[in-house]
Formats: sequence, C-alpha cells, structure tokens
Amino acid sequence: MSDRVEEYWRKRDAEGYDSRADRSGRMKAYQWMAAQVKPHLTRKGVVSMDLGCGTGIFSKAVGIKNIIGVDVSPTMWEIARTRMERVYEGDIFDLQLEQNSVDNVITLFVLADYPSEKKLDFLQQVYSCLIQGGRFFFSAYSPNDGYMGKRARERASMREGGGSYEVYLEDVSTYKNMLENAGFRIEKIRTIGSEGTFVRDSKTISFDREFIVIVALKE
Repeated sequence: MSDRVEEYWRKRDAEGYDSRADRSGRMKAYQWMAAQVKPHLTRKGVVSMDLGCGTGIFSKAVGIKNIIGVDVSPTMWEIARTRMERVYEGDIFDLQLEQNSVDNVITLFVLADYPSEKKLDFLQQVYSCLIQGGRFFFSAYSPNDGYMGKRARERASMREGGGSYEVYLEDVSTYKNMLENAGFRIEKIRTIGSEGTFVRDSKTISFDREFIVIVALKE
C-alpha cells in the first residue's frame, strides 16, 4: 500500500461512512453482491475474508457476522468489530496468508486507489490463498462512473480528510483479463447503474454511477 493512500485512510473519519455510502449510490452494488455471497457464507466451517472491510458495511448488508475483516484504518475498526467475527489491522497487499486456506474473499471498492500492476499482484495473492473451489467477490468503479470516472479522467487527486492520491480505474474487459491471468474463471460479471449525491462547498451534486461487480472461481 502506498504511503499516501495509507495516510488518507488512517485519517478518514468513520462517523457517517455508512450514510455517505448510501447517498453515493454504492449500496445498490453492496446489495447485489450480498445476494451472491450469502449462500457461500452460511456453510459450516467456512472461512471468509473481507479485505479492505472499512466499517464492516458489507457484513451489515449481508446480515452475517462470520466474516474476518482486514483494514488499515483504526477509525474503521471500532465499528467493524461490532459487525464482524474478527477484524485485523493489515495491508491487504502483504497478507502472507497460507495457500489454499480461505473459502471466500470479498473486496469491494478498494482497488481504484492502485495502478494496474498493483491490482494484478493483489489478485494473484487472493488466488493463492483461496481453496480449490473458492470464490472471489469483487466490485470496482467503472471508468464510466459519473463521479470517480470524471476525477480519473481529469487525473484529479482525492482530497478529503487529509492526504491525497490519484485514482486508477479499469474497464470490464481489463478486470476480466486480470482475473483470468491470475488463474480465475469468471462466473458472473456485469455493470450496475445507480445515482449518487455528494456535498461540495455546501452544494448537493448528483451523479450517475456505474459499478463493476464480479464473481470469480478458483477451479
């Protein structure tokens, strides 16, 4: 994880994080993914991890606590630990997990902070830690997203809560190729449209959102 990204998230205020996610339109993608993941979380003895779990917002959305969270932000842990089985401090790019040790990995709206080569390295680590037949549940901002896409095209920096960094968006075909190069077989892949609102300079601005959601299998 880059120093600038880590600094940003360590300083990010967790209060209001969930309501901001709701206003931003991301909850539509969380809810779609919750429906995909839930059947795989309820099996006896299953090990599931949410990498970049934030406040545990996904665990809340799916209504299941037996998920292990990993996040770099201490402000998020206090909330996440009320919603999840366990939450650990950690860099998701350096987890050092045992091979073939995890049934499900969930990563939602995390990888836009990193360039392509860093994404591919992460996907290879996820593939390694999953059991045969394990699944990776993933979502990301589309380059067509009205908010993040605009910022990426302008090569703008995220400036909020202290710190700043670039955003790097990939399209559907690029994520598909990355996952297949890492060894996965794609089970489901689609884009989800939504609408989000953001407050800037006391003004409420609306954007059309577009999210990429993927379910990938380690055969």
